[in-house]
Amino acid sequence: MQHDDLEEYTRKFNLEIQRIPEKIDEDPKDIVLAKLMEIDLTYDDIDITHRLNKGHKSPRPIIVHFSNYYSKEQMCQGAGNFARKVV
Repeated sequence: MQHDDLEEYTRKFNLEIQRIPEKIDEDPKDIVLAKLMEIDLTYDDIDITHRLNKGHKSPRPIIVHFSNYYSKEQMCQGAGNFARKVV
């Protein structure tokens, strides 16, 4: 049970981003920061980014592991604002 709690806590800092086109030799961290430039995030706010291998789904989702929960919340709020501006 403690193991499950620890896993759940570490996923708290993760965000899955879908429908971003894939390019050869891409850096997912650059993609994430470029898509939402209006948010005050830096490379230090993001620990790890990578594409998931989810079968034949294309484009594959990007997983972002943030260095802190506040950065993840900034990204989520910024994504909502970005989506509202596009629509």
